[in-house]
Amino acid sequence: MKKKRTLFPEHMALFFPFLRSRKKKLEYIKNLWQGKIPKEQNFEQVAIYHQFKKESGAKNLVDDKTWQDLDMDTIFSKIDTTAGAPGRQYLYHLLRTISHKSNEEIQAKHGEYKRIAEQGEIREQLQLLLNKLDTDNAYLIPFLFFEEMPDAPGYRFLFYISALCAFFSTVLAFYYSPFILGVMVFGFINIFIHLFYGGKLSEHLSSISQLSQMLRTAVKICKLKKNLNLPQIKTLRNYDRVTEKMLKGITYLLHDPNTLDEIQAIIFFYLNMICLLDIFLFFKLRKKIIENRQKLLEIFEAIASIDASISVSSYLERVGYYAIPCFNKNREISFSAVYHPLLENPVANSIGIYGQSVLITGSNMAGKTTFIKTIGVNTILARALFFCHAQQANIPELTVKAMIRREENIEGGKSYFFDEVEQVRKFLEISKTSESTLFLIDEIFRGTNTVERVSASEAVLSFLAGKNFVFVTTHDVELQKLLEKKYIMYHFSEKIIDDQYTFDYKLKQGPCRSRNAIRLLQMTGYPEEIIKSALQTASRIGNPH
Repeated sequence: MKKKRTLFPEHMALFFPFLRSRKKKLEYIKNLWQGKIPKEQNFEQVAIYHQFKKESGAKNLVDDKTWQDLDMDTIFSKIDTTAGAPGRQYLYHLLRTISHKSNEEIQAKHGEYKRIAEQGEIREQLQLLLNKLDTDNAYLIPFLFFEEMPDAPGYRFLFYISALCAFFSTVLAFYYSPFILGVMVFGFINIFIHLFYGGKLSEHLSSISQLSQMLRTAVKICKLKKNLNLPQIKTLRNYDRVTEKMLKGITYLLHDPNTLDEIQAIIFFYLNMICLLDIFLFFKLRKKIIENRQKLLEIFEAIASIDASISVSSYLERVGYYAIPCFNKNREISFSAVYHPLLENPVANSIGIYGQSVLITGSNMAGKTTFIKTIGVNTILARALFFCHAQQANIPELTVKAMIRREENIEGGKSYFFDEVEQVRKFLEISKTSESTLFLIDEIFRGTNTVERVSASEAVLSFLAGKNFVFVTTHDVELQKLLEKKYIMYHFSEKIIDDQYTFDYKLKQGPCRSRNAIRLLQMTGYPEEIIKSALQTASRIGNPH
């Protein structure tokens, strides 16, 4: 068998260290694609681009409460194998954005994912370029597109005078020692200027440094001999003149100071602190950046989108199975063998409803909450990234709103129940104007007494299900009879085999009939008189006549 040639033979790497470095980077990229690189996400940095888009009026976003209730940060981390910071930010925003795409556009997107997976060599070349933007400062690039940039002060001519004096004092000090005093005086003044005024520019200066790297990455991507026929690359080529124009003015700020060696860092620090070079360059570049802000944003998004698409393609290669969702207009929600992506050994379930809502009963730990989370997560994935963890998915274009976690705000004086009341009121307001919302509610009104809980729940759930969809879990079996006209009943149940409490986590149609809670008390050693009394009371309540 003929031995396969490697891209960088080991003996060559011994003589050319940069080859060894590239080989290590390529190994990193391969492991990244396979999901073998653990990541500790700094969501404050990752969310910067999303927050700017949100503040600028982006619509159809997954709200913070739903995002938290469905553990979407963890799901994002599971999907994320991006090579650079911009791609990570873009993927995060994508996952928080409900998209409106036709079934044809979705199929085209999956064609893109497939090309990425099949053409490994070209993909790795792209990832090596994108990985140059994997720095903390690269997370700051969006500040240049969305935040106001500080204007140059009217007294800036004094900065130029002080910098020139410091420079010439330094040169003349080599020949005339008295000029050392000038170096000290003007050096101190310039350090003060840098600390006082330069501090206001620090985020923007770091952003400009990485903007330069981003533009150089764009140039190199466009120069690749082979590409994956991605639309984002066409966008980059359309802006090649803007890229070249901006690069001419950012040469000095190309390097992130954190990437320099010790001697280079000292020189870099001296020039910035004594001669104020970075401040002067900011004055020069500020106008160019503002003039080309929209074009630069589109270049950023094109590069970041490539990285995000590679990450999604990688994830789809690693999951057990997935479905490309179909979106319908006939109010059908249908999932076949749907499962939750965060479970190591998930039990898949299927469900199909037509215009109706779902009420799920069953004991604790049987799978009720996990199931409604499964539906919510996969609905968001279908709308945002165009895939589901299922064998088949056919759903309307739904927006998801969840109320699963409750938090008692001691400092604000809010109880669980009051927090829940406020959240349900928001749902009611949404339902007045929406006909395409999926409400996920876990144990509605759990914080009040049985009579009022059942009464309020019946009224609220009937109202919400009028035009929208509701998946709600409850222990209140009385609701099954009260809501049978608007809700389909499902349940999860447990089994007791040889005095062992077991769950199969399978969704079953119909109302819940089991009464194993008292049996569990008996199994765990409760006194016999308590068990007897509980059974008598249960029989009396369950059969009042």
